[in-house]
Amino acid sequence: MIAFPSSALSEIIEHARTGYVLSNTAEMARAIPAAASLDPEGCRDAARTRSPAAEMARQYLELYDRIVSWRKKEREEFQARAGTSWLVNW
Repeated sequence: MIAFPSSALSEIIEHARTGYVLSNTAEMARAIPAAASLDPEGCRDAARTRSPAAEMARQYLELYDRIVSWRKKEREEFQARAGTSWLVNW
């Protein structure tokens, strides 16, 4: 990977191990051949190291989606009952 320091990729690139974080397009052009020599296994290892956090984030997002869906369903059911007697509904 090749990225500018201001990009999100710069947070995950380990300079000269998994990619290059460079300041300008001229540096990027010079780094393209060097990127071909990066160790693919080193890149995979770095990704595996980060993946547990990514998995945890995915699981939290899934949980939040279920909670939001559940609350939406409750609200819709409550609104559907609003026109009938509360004695019947509760």
